[in-house]
Amino acid sequence: MSMTLHQHPNNQNVEHHVVAGFGSSAFDLLLMRMEALQLEPDEVRRIESRVFADLAEACGKCESKDKCERGLRSAGAVEHDWESYCPNAATLSALAALPWFGKARTKATS
Repeated sequence: MSMTLHQHPNNQNVEHHVVAGFGSSAFDLLLMRMEALQLEPDEVRRIESRVFADLAEACGKCESKDKCERGLRSAGAVEHDWESYCPNAATLSALAALPWFGKARTKATS
């Protein structure tokens, strides 16, 4: 199944996207994980829209949503074992290593 990002007509912000094909909870978990990694979802979506859609699709299909949610809610940051169950771990880690997707960079250029 292919996931499609639909932009909310009244707002450009990524939090107002709906991912067709699965509920908002999986998408919310992706946004929370990106926040924990200090990634700027809007920048990832703007610069690498296909990668962003692939991340959303993987979250939608993930069988570890409960573990992910527990980890994000209890750790308040990035828990130590998230990479062992997250299908997006390699991509998110790679994005986090790139300076143009981080929150510090986007705030510095604002």
